[in-house]
Amino acid sequence: MYDGISDTYLDALRGPHHAYGYVEAWRGGVQLDYQGDTRLPLDRDGQNQIVVDGTTPGVRRTLTATMPGTDELWDLLSPIGTELRAYTMLRYSSGATETVPQGVFDVDVQSVGYGSSGRLSITAPDRWIRVQRARFLTPRQFPAPASAKATITSLLLEVMPAGTTVLDLTTTNPGIPTQTEDRDRAGFIEAMAKAASFDVFMGRDGNPVIRQTPTINAANSVWTVDAGARGVMVGASRERNRQQTYNLVVVTTSRNDGVPPFAPQYAWDNDPNSPTYAGPDPLNHPELAGPFGVRPTFYSSPLFTDYRQALEAAFTILARASGMAAQLSLTAISNSALDDGDTITVRLPSGRRSVPGPVEVHIIDKLAVPLVPTKATQTIDTRSTLADYTESSG
Repeated sequence: MYDGISDTYLDALRGPHHAYGYVEAWRGGVQLDYQGDTRLPLDRDGQNQIVVDGTTPGVRRTLTATMPGTDELWDLLSPIGTELRAYTMLRYSSGATETVPQGVFDVDVQSVGYGSSGRLSITAPDRWIRVQRARFLTPRQFPAPASAKATITSLLLEVMPAGTTVLDLTTTNPGIPTQTEDRDRAGFIEAMAKAASFDVFMGRDGNPVIRQTPTINAANSVWTVDAGARGVMVGASRERNRQQTYNLVVVTTSRNDGVPPFAPQYAWDNDPNSPTYAGPDPLNHPELAGPFGVRPTFYSSPLFTDYRQALEAAFTILARASGMAAQLSLTAISNSALDDGDTITVRLPSGRRSVPGPVEVHIIDKLAVPLVPTKATQTIDTRSTLADYTESSG
């Protein structure tokens, strides 16, 4: 969750408040204006939102905006190098306001409909698109000893604007063996991050962030989504999907530099209360697994320096791969301070009168942040690697 909000921000979302968003245009470090206004005119009936998606590597935040289809606005936004900066604002009943940044975006796609209600539609990914486009012109070698974190940082700063800083939130600093990468800068960064159990993305201010891959942590729940008089839940749907669910991770090394390989490393769901329990010893006694059985997934990388790093990666992959316990799609009053990777508590409505509903702890995979007050709710997609009900009454 964005750490720049005040202590009263979250509580205000549970009562009467006014929330809205706005978008600014910048080029070469200079803010642009349209007809004397530094805020671009968003069409209230169009699609105006930021989608934050942490389910796959790459672009984390994507802005979609709908504006009047004027030649002046088209000309303002069309030059290469134009960036959009999005913000949301909460206005309290006292008139005080709080602003939350939502990202810095490269103008990627522009289209205008020339009908009676012609509009300018914009799709703008965050600055990770620059990393994806900055492919190596010739093969690059990265000799050992090298730090995964330092190598990732260097490769990011090579393609970011001057003055960019990388926010380091990691608690480990694994190394990488000697590597040669042919073309794909972004793919190499993402491979190093996965092997190191890192999550690398562009933050709300447009600067890169390196953090440990987030896992569900009930003790650090940042927000409660609930129904009721002061609740923020509008709707919820639950899903069980086994297609991409695994309870045993096998990690191996694919190094070919002459260093003897280490044995395969295993991580499995060993919680007897979990719906994906793999048993106490799935390698030798798969018959002791729970009803889900033993379902393995495999990962191999040339970037592991030793078995300890591989084992840590195995547990990180397991935290995502075993998320069958509960998946939720929520609709809630918009909380624009939320991020993917946040742990939240969800209090579901009860199916019986006078009986409290179940309470589940989830991690956010994906969410949408609306920018216009006419669309004041947001969608949140979550998963849980805990047992179904972490708390229940009745």
